[in-house]
Amino acid sequence: MERLLRKGQRISRIYSFPIQITFFVSIGLFSDSCTTGTSFQKDQTLVVAASDLAIFTIKKSQLANILPTNIQKSLVSLDEYPNVYDTLPMIQIKKSIFSSDNWEALFSNTVIKEIDSLLREAKLGIPSEGLLVLYKKEDPLSPLTKILRTSLIILKTNNGFIFVLPDINQNITFPSQYNFEDWTLYKIPKVFPSNKELLKIKINQIPMSFYVEQKGDKLSQYDRIMIIKDTELISNPPFYRFVDEDETNTILPKKDIRDRFQSLEKLKEDGLITQEEYEKKRLELLKDL
Repeated sequence: MERLLRKGQRISRIYSFPIQITFFVSIGLFSDSCTTGTSFQKDQTLVVAASDLAIFTIKKSQLANILPTNIQKSLVSLDEYPNVYDTLPMIQIKKSIFSSDNWEALFSNTVIKEIDSLLREAKLGIPSEGLLVLYKKEDPLSPLTKILRTSLIILKTNNGFIFVLPDINQNITFPSQYNFEDWTLYKIPKVFPSNKELLKIKINQIPMSFYVEQKGDKLSQYDRIMIIKDTELISNPPFYRFVDEDETNTILPKKDIRDRFQSLEKLKEDGLITQEEYEKKRLELLKDL
């Protein structure tokens, strides 16, 4: 099976030789497109897969202790899918923690095309309560035992969609050569608010925003949860870029520029950043004056 997957052939109909493995019921070799009915985790069923991608149906019960309560209450059956060509390219990841302009698309055009293709096949199984997309990249130095895995959950509300990214480029090392069952065995982790800038949303014609909750004076910002089209859940104004704790956003008061320069000087004095990184960040701060 692994040989077929590495050639890029997709999993399709189950043949008659089940594999016994912990947490798995069965899986078989397939000729061209998709499979249904294979259980990998409780309430999690494989729908379709390719060499580096796998899509599972999930149930809302899996998200009960993982997502904010308001998000859980807004979910409805996933009876249609968002246009990934309009949405996934808008999600960007920061390549360096010291540069505000060093960004790249989280998903390449090739990966987005493959996700779209698999989602079209997965429509055979709708409606469902949600979909889990797992994507892996092999480590070029140890391609048989190391991967980077990203998870994407696709959910629906009455007025739009929700993307959740519980894990981004999760570094995984296997004790021996891994197979399909190994890298797709996944338990969804709890999604917490963040104060560290990692992702941003490129502004386009599709209403999108990171999810924000404000209870009294407390602001919780979730850079792993993206609201699409649902204006009842999108913050006003929308949040496209989450910032570090020592920086500003549109709700919290801005930290004094002198304090930011002092913090930068301290980082350099403590040897936590290089002279080049210091000069680059200093120029960015000067632009804010």
